[in-house]
Amino acid sequence: MGRLRASPSLRALPREETLVSKPKDYIDTWEGGFVRRDSAGRKVFVIRRMIDGVNYKVSTRATTERAALQQLQHFEADPSNYRPGGDPAKEPVYLNREIVEEFLFWSRDKKKNSREWLEKQKRFLAWWADELGEIDLKKVKVLDDIKPALKGASSAAHRIAVLKGFYGWLRKEKHLISVAHDPTFETLVVPQARPAQWKKDKTIPIEDYKKARMHLAAHWRDAMDVQAGTGWHISEVMRFAKNGTVLPNPVEEEGVAGILLCPPDQER
Repeated sequence: MGRLRASPSLRALPREETLVSKPKDYIDTWEGGFVRRDSAGRKVFVIRRMIDGVNYKVSTRATTERAALQQLQHFEADPSNYRPGGDPAKEPVYLNREIVEEFLFWSRDKKKNSREWLEKQKRFLAWWADELGEIDLKKVKVLDDIKPALKGASSAAHRIAVLKGFYGWLRKEKHLISVAHDPTFETLVVPQARPAQWKKDKTIPIEDYKKARMHLAAHWRDAMDVQAGTGWHISEVMRFAKNGTVLPNPVEEEGVAGILLCPPDQER
């Protein structure tokens, strides 16, 4: 009797052990990557991300998703220097060029602040960097560091507003500091400017206004008419010219053509 020959289809079958799928190295997924179990059976959250062509796979050492999400924020702030288990709240924060640039991008792209306000933020943050030097921002004190720096400085209100906005961003957007480490939180108040017209009468005769108006270009004349008719500040007229709205008057009134809406000042 001749020998039986195995058919090609039988020879092509894999060995028995290859039919068993390889166990996954994780038990679940989460926003930052996957979850595995350690030797003690506890869940451990692992970050797995591809950033700028670099594949990161690093344990957060966190055993809860809430703690893992905090670690993910820390990782995304500086992937190459991320230390598993590190607590951002315990690390120093300095007013350096990198963090200022990140803040300005956020101010421009998310807050949609104007170019003028961005320039002020950039200029005053550079001033604060010189004044505060190499102090950890979490250790800055109002009486020891901020008040002495402001003594004799011009535009104090804007300098304070910029610093408060920056600290608020560190706290609410970057999560690098807590309220306890924010020296501006409910302690530093932006002084309200006293309107110049309270100190000195700046009204002009209507005849002078009309003479000046005759020599203005059309767009300046329109802006002047709006300011004269509303009593708006020049900054409000500029915001209206850029993003304002004209609505029809819901009530018929003699001499009233419409309602002017000036967008609010959202710069912070």
